[in-house]
Amino acid sequence: MRALIFLIGLIFLCPALVSAAPARLDSGTQAVPLGPHLSYYMDESRALTVERMPEVTGRFLPVTGATPNLGYSKAAIWFRFSLQSDAPVETEWFLDVAFPRLDRVEVYSPSETAPGGYEVSVGGDSLPFFARQIEHRNLVFRVRARPGAEQVFYIRVTTTSSVQFPATLYAPERFRDADHNEQALLGMFYGVILVMAAYNFFIFAATRDRSYLFYVLYIAGMGLSQLTLHGWAFEYLWPNHPWWNKSAVAFFPACTLTFANLFAKHFLATRGRSRVSTFCLNFFAGCGVVLVAAALTPVRASVFQALSGLIIVSAIATLVIGFAALATNHRPAVFFLTAQTLFLLAGIVFSLGLFGVLPSNLLTRHLIPVGTTIELVLLSFGLADRIRTLRKEKEAAEANAAFKEKDTEIFRLRNVELAEANRTITDSVAYAQSIQRAILPTPEEFAAAFASTVRLFRPKDLVSGDFYWLYRTEAAVYFAVADCTGHGVPGAFMSMIGNDLLNQLVIERGMTGPADILAELHIGVRRALRQDVTPDAFDGMDIAFCRIAGREVTFAGAKRPLYITAPNQELIEIRGDRRGIAGTRRNEAPVFTEHRLDLPPDGTLWLTTDGFADQCNHVGHSYGSQRLKRLLNDISAEPPPVQIATLERELTAHQGATAQRDDITVVGVKPR
Repeated sequence: MRALIFLIGLIFLCPALVSAAPARLDSGTQAVPLGPHLSYYMDESRALTVERMPEVTGRFLPVTGATPNLGYSKAAIWFRFSLQSDAPVETEWFLDVAFPRLDRVEVYSPSETAPGGYEVSVGGDSLPFFARQIEHRNLVFRVRARPGAEQVFYIRVTTTSSVQFPATLYAPERFRDADHNEQALLGMFYGVILVMAAYNFFIFAATRDRSYLFYVLYIAGMGLSQLTLHGWAFEYLWPNHPWWNKSAVAFFPACTLTFANLFAKHFLATRGRSRVSTFCLNFFAGCGVVLVAAALTPVRASVFQALSGLIIVSAIATLVIGFAALATNHRPAVFFLTAQTLFLLAGIVFSLGLFGVLPSNLLTRHLIPVGTTIELVLLSFGLADRIRTLRKEKEAAEANAAFKEKDTEIFRLRNVELAEANRTITDSVAYAQSIQRAILPTPEEFAAAFASTVRLFRPKDLVSGDFYWLYRTEAAVYFAVADCTGHGVPGAFMSMIGNDLLNQLVIERGMTGPADILAELHIGVRRALRQDVTPDAFDGMDIAFCRIAGREVTFAGAKRPLYITAPNQELIEIRGDRRGIAGTRRNEAPVFTEHRLDLPPDGTLWLTTDGFADQCNHVGHSYGSQRLKRLLNDISAEPPPVQIATLERELTAHQGATAQRDDITVVGVKPR
């Protein structure tokens, strides 16, 4: 009998015995996922306070899996974790909850001075954005770890959304790095969304094909849905309107559901093929319209739950409809089925994550953006193929037409449409050129930083893989010229990454040493392009970087040199290191050489890319680096207008009618 009583008591004591281990912190710790260290208690009454926690200590349950995911619950969820700091002094940490759709999160930190022994920090998307302790798209709180004794923290969560709690404790510097990486990845996704929407809208404007219109609306709905789900929209678009933010979480996905089904109806041409398919797609589009309206009412909390299931059912139905279209030899259905299958799998995994069937982790939280990107690309290919298919079908239907003039007119109109579409696309790239030029330093900025400037900037295409960068402080001027891998649109993307990283390193982080800046730039580009996990990614850049403080010049170069000219003196060349920025499979810590020198009186610093020297003439001979150095030396005593005119005249004479081979940049600056 005693053994039975002991066994029963042991069963009831199991929750208390299975307590999560404390998270240990020391001076070398950078990030601690809190999942293994969390336990939770579901307060169905929502009446418990932190002062009453000792009453329910034995009822806390350990979290299963790396990330807590309790599905939908009306209870107040209390999480508990403890910290054991081995650092010699008190340290500050960032508690990052990477699920911004939680209504209200209260973090209770132990305090010797606060009433009840705990001070509270509050956040959540039911509060205005600027009420957060740290203004960030995620829910981020400051946590202080005192050395010595174990500290117990409590977190109270109430929400109408899925209770997912992907919590990580970051050192401040590590948090900024992790946040930068995620911003880069999501920025690429939103960049794809924007480019695809703009591109297909221009085609719609040229062709008036409603498939493109519904596709653009579908892309827009998807993009706004992800902006809302990731917390970007609340941070930047409507930070003072939490009510609308709660509605938008369901409003935009419902719009996406509506336009996705209307697009499928036109893309698969169901109206002329199957009444049943047309009815099903119209039905799901109508359900989307109803949910759009419901998202603006007090029942909006249930709309997102309904959407999660309805999207899966709709995706399965459209998949069946796609197979039916494929059975009738409708060629665009191949692209549609491939895209829909991939997106359906992503949607199923994402929805199962919302309901707590699957664990919430980096994959399940970001699978929708990845699946969406692949789907959009495949559907764009499908739309292009659909135009070809429709043209072939029309040609076949009119092959026996009595009048050749009618066929000729159709071809003429098609050519006009395609020419107009091509013009529209060219205009969009030209607009991208104006955006890229906007990030380059202005003549006024050069005039404020230098006594005189000579700039020759000739992109091979409308947009360039070359860029130059300038930043001036009271103590020094920082100046760089970079040559990114490729040219045109790919090179322009790389130049935007390089410009942004230089701004972060010099302006935000305050780095001053050119060699250190290039080393961090190397790491940042590899991280942004995921070159550690992508073996075939060799993109990078060559760059020359100078810090100019009076007559003292500090230089570091990655495959690019620095030239110094002065009247009546020979040109001085300072070679850069023989390694570039990123673009290599090796992940060793980069080391760049730093050169310090005094600029001669009336001296000019020249930074170039390899475009001028590599430009070929009509017989295939390049201009050459030695010839370029002699030219720079010859014009060293001339005023800047004469120097730029000589450079342009020499380049034009050498190039002749030969096409430009690469982006060309030559910049000469004379410090004050």
